[in-house]
Amino acid sequence: MTTIELRPVLIRRISEIIDFSFLKAIITILGSKNDKEILTLNPKQREEIIASLK
Repeated sequence: MTTIELRPVLIRRISEIIDFSFLKAIITILGSKNDKEILTLNPKQREEIIASLK
């Protein structure tokens, strides 16, 4: 899938999310976008993302 194809899919999927914690996690990821930086999530963040995906 190309970047051009992926963007609308992500926009649609994000617009369907109603879980506030999951949306906050996404904004954290997007806000920390840095090609040289690795995002490290704490255990609570990981749990919230996993719970939101279920």
